Amino acid sequence: MPISWIRIRHGWEFALKIKVASLVLVLTFTACALFAKDSKASLRQELVGAWKLVSIQAQYPDGRLDSDPDLGPRAAGYLIYDSGGHMCLQLMNPDRFDWRNPPNATPAEAKAAIDGYDAYCGSYEVEESEGVVIHHRELALVPNEARTSVERHVAFQGNHLVIKLFEKDRRGQPLKYTLTWERLK
Repeated sequence: MPISWIRIRHGWEFALKIKVASLVLVLTFTACALFAKDSKASLRQELVGAWKLVSIQAQYPDGRLDSDPDLGPRAAGYLIYDSGGHMCLQLMNPDRFDWRNPPNATPAEAKAAIDGYDAYCGSYEVEESEGVVIHHRELALVPNEARTSVERHVAFQGNHLVIKLFEKDRRGQPLKYTLTWERLK
């Protein structure tokens, strides 16, 4: 076989190998891009799990920032979302006073305990495009809150869930709340 034919043949094979390798590379990147797009968790999937309260910040109508007026500066709590669409929230002021006689709490002790606690459970739904989760409260510490729904704006910052909401405190004052939660492992 003449040397020129070998060079042409090998040159053609080399060009073919380059084109095949390029095609494989393009297909690989395309598949990776599609997988990455499909593997991004939905808002609902990201919510699922147990969360521990890090902080609550209340913004008053005059712009002042402070801790939650009912739960205090050391508020504690848990928020749980399951994959079946159920949720449960418990918030507490850990500095509430102990009852002197637990079986027979005074009316003032009972009121202080309720004012320093918030809890509800029920189902939830997510509006992905709005970044909103809607809690459908079925059980609630405050009787008037049972069988009602509330909208919460949610965002993720690393391992934290940030929930923003507008509500009146127990004194009737409208406040903007920011609750920061940390995912439990």
